[in-house]
Amino acid sequence: MLRKILFVLLILISMSAVFTGAAMITHPAGGILTLNPGLLTNSFFPDFFFPGILILMFVAVRSLFAVFFISVNKKNQYRRAVWAGLLLTAWFIAQFLFIGSLHWTQAFLFAGAILATLISFQLNGKKLL
Repeated sequence: MLRKILFVLLILISMSAVFTGAAMITHPAGGILTLNPGLLTNSFFPDFFFPGILILMFVAVRSLFAVFFISVNKKNQYRRAVWAGLLLTAWFIAQFLFIGSLHWTQAFLFAGAILATLISFQLNGKKLL
């Protein structure tokens, strides 16, 4: 049962990351996502283009790899899911530190990332490596 919950969580997280990353890359001013460019005032980024690339490269790809490994029941499948969850959790913490607030959708995905990490950790035999 935990495996199925993890699988669904990772699919939702990865699809959200693919959509968000692609939207940020194609509309770096934040228009399609109704993002205020002022959110980036305390960050290193002039617009949302580079954060979109980071979301696609790290969050989406890592989560999709974890989904793939879980779906084909590969060795180290849960270890990959642990690291995908930890990476997403770190992303949201960094985002909160730079922006100072979270939208409800970000809070929802942050909770999903923590839940995915904890489930993965449990399924991996409570080992990170």
